[in-house]
Amino acid sequence: MDTRAQERCGELVAVVRRLLAPGGCPWDREQTLASLRQYVQEEAAEVVAAIDRLLAVQERMRELRGLPLSNPLPPEGFATRHEHKGKLHAHHPAREDFSQAASASGAPLGSGELPPELESEHAAALEELRLELGDLLLQPLLLGVLAETTGYFTLDSILQGITEKLIRRHPHVFGDVVVDSAEDVLTNWEAIKRREKHE
Repeated sequence: MDTRAQERCGELVAVVRRLLAPGGCPWDREQTLASLRQYVQEEAAEVVAAIDRLLAVQERMRELRGLPLSNPLPPEGFATRHEHKGKLHAHHPAREDFSQAASASGAPLGSGELPPELESEHAAALEELRLELGDLLLQPLLLGVLAETTGYFTLDSILQGITEKLIRRHPHVFGDVVVDSAEDVLTNWEAIKRREKHE
């Protein structure tokens, strides 16, 4: 995250704290963990819908450019013992030629002119997803600051917990464990998770 994004995060937390503080927004100050549950679900569903719209537009772009359409299923021959994970690899992490930058779905968009209405639709879909991600991001911050004001735990402890978990569950990135595939990562993840539950 660049410095500007870090500053924006700090600004957002300050805004949320102000909304929930004495003299803040009457509606926000009346919210509880129970009342905010529905907004977490609604905002998550809106992000999923925005992703689906963007991917649908990108499929049309590929079609017009004569490119192969994306396939949300794992590549042929890809196997995983993790039945609850990895069934829908929309980004094909097992593909040797996978490029994160290629596109959101892992299928290249190509280049060249498109009908103006499709270019406009793509820009609108990107903007919709950007806005919906902001709405979703707000929910854990509201819940975290609300929990902080009620004395349950702090926003800092939430951030610390998830940071430590990510580092602990990725020893192949932050430690000296060697992995050869996404399958190895999932195997390690599950083993670490089991150990955590027994500690």
